[in-house]
Amino acid sequence: MATLDGVRAIEDNDEKGELNLTYTREGIKEKLNDPDKEYLHDIYNSLTNPR
Repeated sequence: MATLDGVRAIEDNDEKGELNLTYTREGIKEKLNDPDKEYLHDIYNSLTNPR
């Protein structure tokens, strides 16, 4: 999940790519791994490791 969020790289070189996870319904697209919203790995951890 951290890789999808863009906080953990999958490449070792200086030029990094970007993963975009998008949900589309009726022509409306929503970026699910938007860096301006809550990180997917934080949502996952809160659901699987409640405190």
